[in-house]
Amino acid sequence: MSTARFHAIERTSPEGEGQKFIGTCSLCGKPGLTFADMQEPCENVRGLTDDEALLEAVQGPDAA
Repeated sequence: MSTARFHAIERTSPEGEGQKFIGTCSLCGKPGLTFADMQEPCENVRGLTDDEALLEAVQGPDAA
């Protein structure tokens, strides 16, 4: 399996109607990202695969 190539963004902004989605990449730690940044290349310093990043997003950081 290859490592994830794009940001895996975890929401940090409050949820609610009219609230813009802003988050931090769980792979490289870059803050202030939006949905538009999800296709931006990521350094992925943690070396997670796409599957591991998805599992972590769903189950929490101890899942990967």
